[in-house]
This record gives sequence, C-alpha cells and structure tokens, in this order.
Amino acid sequence: MRVLTCGEFCAAADLNSQALRTLRRRNHFSLAFGRAEVFQSLNYFAVDVVGQLLGDALSNAFGRTFAAQIVRVWWDKWLEAVAHAEHEERPWFFNVVEALDQKGRRSHFCYPGPFGAEADASLSAQLEAEGFEPIRVVAVNVSKACHVARMNAARAGIDLLGAAFLPSPADPGLKEILEGEADRRELVTLEVRDSGAGKVAATRAAKVARAKFAAHFVDCGGGPQ
Repeated sequence: MRVLTCGEFCAAADLNSQALRTLRRRNHFSLAFGRAEVFQSLNYFAVDVVGQLLGDALSNAFGRTFAAQIVRVWWDKWLEAVAHAEHEERPWFFNVVEALDQKGRRSHFCYPGPFGAEADASLSAQLEAEGFEPIRVVAVNVSKACHVARMNAARAGIDLLGAAFLPSPADPGLKEILEGEADRRELVTLEVRDSGAGKVAATRAAKVARAKFAAHFVDCGGGPQ
C-alpha cells in the first residue's frame, strides 16, 4: 500500500495550509484507524485520504465535528467498504443509521454495503432487540471518494492509480484487523463506548490496528505512521 507524506496527503484531500490549520484547531480530521492528527512529521496511508473525504461528505448531514467523530469511531466499517470498492465494479457505500432509544436519546450505528443493498441484517436485529427506532440512514459513496482522492492526487502529480488503497476484503490479514475491531465494539455498551475510559480504550485499539496494518501491507520507508 502507498505511503504519503503530509504534503501528499493534503494534496490528495484537497487541503491548503489554511484549511489544515482550521481542521487541526477544530479537531476535524477523520483518518483511517481513528486517527485525528495531521502533522508534517508523520506519514500517511493513501486510504487516510478517503477517510477525510468521507468526513467532508457526512458533514452535510451531521455537521463537520460530529461527522469526523463518526468516521473515526466506525473506521472498520468504512474500511471494509473501501476494500470492496477497490476490488469490485459496483459502487460501495458507508451507511450511517441514526436511531432513537426508548428514552428519546439519539445514537448512531454504521455498516458498509453495495448500492441498493438492504440494511445489515445483524444491525437491524440489534436495533430491534435494544428498542431503537431508526430515524434516517445517511449513505456516502465510498467508491466515489476513492476516485476523488485519485483525481486530486493526479492534479498534484501524485500517482495513486497504480495500486489499490486496500487489499481484497477476503485477505486474511485485513479480515483479522477489521473483525477484531468489530468484536471489540460488540463487547462494550453504548454508555461505556461514549465514556472517557471507553474512548481511551478505543483509541488504543485503533493505534494497535494501524500498526498491524503497516506491518502487514505497507512499505513504511522508515518513517512513523
């Protein structure tokens, strides 16, 4: 998988220096594996650009701050969509379900799927069992986000056309990383997930997943990821 410098990441995400400072100040970065930092000293995966573009797209429905949070928290689901989109002809989407619990409190759940697919069956069963009432589903075209990232990069003289952003969704290494995060999330309640301790645990798990991804799939070139 391709590794980008900070400048290359910004070019592919169509971010100028002013936008970079604004996003950093407002905590609006939404990179892969839950990363929320962009600094010159770091390197980036090409798929990080897709995460930033998904956050941009979701901001129309949720506002930029919460859109970035959704992308960071549910990174395994949109990465799964990217893996499918990169190896299939049909478009894949990252879907965000907004639902109310029995006390009227709003929660969000996400799942990947191809265009025209019905809602994830296990998620539908979970919502029904826990008494959630779905309010709306917001879908973002992940295939389009991958295309936009490549076109932005090409305009800056960066070639992202030669390799997929992620391996096939059937790749054992990728499946282990994505399923590990899904299993971790299922073991915690919504209250724990949204607590300070829950967020710390999620951040730690995401950093471990990012390191595993780099070890399995990326030529790190000696720089920090």
